[in-house]
Amino acid sequence: MGLPVRLVEGCRDAGLFATIGKACHTPAQRSARGAGQMNEKTFKAAIIAAAGVFTALFAMWCIPPLIADPDVVGAFAAGFVNPYASGYAADTLACWVILTAWIVYERQTLGLRHGWVCAVLGIVPGVAVGFAFYLLLRMRQLGGRAA
Repeated sequence: MGLPVRLVEGCRDAGLFATIGKACHTPAQRSARGAGQMNEKTFKAAIIAAAGVFTALFAMWCIPPLIADPDVVGAFAAGFVNPYASGYAADTLACWVILTAWIVYERQTLGLRHGWVCAVLGIVPGVAVGFAFYLLLRMRQLGGRAA
């Protein structure tokens, strides 16, 4: 039995396909059942937790070597030490550029303020933190408005 067949059978046995099927219901059907919904409090807790975990890992991995050798340019360049690391580093830089473009765009179109702080947080400690804080900032400033 090949790997794809074992994966499909494992997903079926775990109920994954039934879960995917439930996600295909209309919003009214999901609301009537009450299943599969995430409230705002849970969403905020999830993104704050993700940003916190990332920040702790970033500090644990990056600060000690930077203290030992305070070469910030060299530390940045170390992210490009091989083709795989270069790919991940380029992806992260592209995500930061996209986040910053979104921040600037919504500043001009929706009047959201203080997004620049999130763009700075996107540089240090990283895009995960800048993006999480921008989502929180955006939710707070937009309130009930849908955008």
